Amino acid sequence: MTKKLYLTIDDFPSKASEEMLYFLKEKEISCVLFCIGRGLEKQKELASMALSMGYELGNHSYSHKHFSKLSLKSAYLEIERCHLILEEVYARAGVSWNRKYFRFPYGDKGDGTGGQVFRRGDDSLKRLKKRRIQKKLAELGYSNIITPGVSYHYYKNYLEMERDAHWTFDVMEWVMKRNEGMFGLTSGQDVLNRLFQENPFDCRGVVPEENYGLMFPYSSEVILMHDCEQTFPIFKKVISRMMERGYTFGKLADTNL
Repeated sequence: MTKKLYLTIDDFPSKASEEMLYFLKEKEISCVLFCIGRGLEKQKELASMALSMGYELGNHSYSHKHFSKLSLKSAYLEIERCHLILEEVYARAGVSWNRKYFRFPYGDKGDGTGGQVFRRGDDSLKRLKKRRIQKKLAELGYSNIITPGVSYHYYKNYLEMERDAHWTFDVMEWVMKRNEGMFGLTSGQDVLNRLFQENPFDCRGVVPEENYGLMFPYSSEVILMHDCEQTFPIFKKVISRMMERGYTFGKLADTNL
């Protein structure tokens, strides 16, 4: 198989967004931009421009909170407020919102694990809350992204079956928002070096696969990166390095849900 990378970008919009969009356009890379509602409502023209350039916009909640720390009512509100803004943006741009995608902030599905998706939450009430949030996403018309070639068992048998869009490879460039870094990544070079490590560290926990990562040839990847002025220089280097190594970026397939 030919390994493909499906790019997804969280935390749109930022001060770097416009330059990022043109950078990706020049390299002919498509992606989904997961939007934080409180920023999106101030940058509707920029979002409309992104749609006109062929990008897709997804819901990343209104204010980017840990869903495990929210009540069910607050979780619904976080989803619905951003949903309404996205409806307006798509309408303003004259683009049909045919594919609705949602991603939890921090990958935290509300089950009490804080985004540690490889383990089951201990709190039965929070697990129930998670199921109700999934039901709400279904009611609003959200479906998962369709990414041919992603073959990891944990993804095919769990994450892909949910209504929210998750990922298989977190570039972790976001750690550079802290001067001291995190998780042993203290420089942009550390982020670049991690890209091509076999079975790299994953902040979601122990990955339940014998082999995984960009160096694993038998699965495509859902790539997680972030729209952030502070980390945009390393963002560009990551994309360029991936392309230099011969990786190709895929386009999300039509949803079949």
